[in-house]
Amino acid sequence: MSSDESWSALAGLDAVTARSQMAERFRAITKLPAEEQREKLRSMIVAEYALDEPGLLEFTGRRLRSLLDLELQDAKTVSDGYGKIFNDMPGEMAMRRVTVVQSVAREMSAVEVDALQHIMPGLVDSIPSMLRHETAGAPTAQGSSTASTAAAAAKKPAWKFWQRN
Repeated sequence: MSSDESWSALAGLDAVTARSQMAERFRAITKLPAEEQREKLRSMIVAEYALDEPGLLEFTGRRLRSLLDLELQDAKTVSDGYGKIFNDMPGEMAMRRVTVVQSVAREMSAVEVDALQHIMPGLVDSIPSMLRHETAGAPTAQGSSTASTAAAAAKKPAWKFWQRN
């Protein structure tokens, strides 16, 4: 498989520039015919996953955030393309993808995770629900999430089915 070194080279840029160039690249890819899209994305994925672990984590965070900069349909096109390519990848690489996304999600805001849910529901669903709830229940700039915390506290665990209130 060929590797798009210009894609992985974006890892050496500052976060804002890398994110902007990723979004620009994704917009260009969405305008290509389906087969060319797959080939471009495949070579980008190979280059991306050749990065060392810390580099891959940082790169993936920027890539996921760059999807948020796209029109919803373009973001879905890119995300679906990634998904189709990973379906043909060895299981180890696909599992690494899930692990990396879960790790990156811990550093993302609830707003970002919610937005990604609309773009890539299958992959975001693989983020443990505990992480999604912790992120979603985190205080926001507009205030704390006391209502959601109170609601969660009021609901008793399933194993306490015998206990009244």
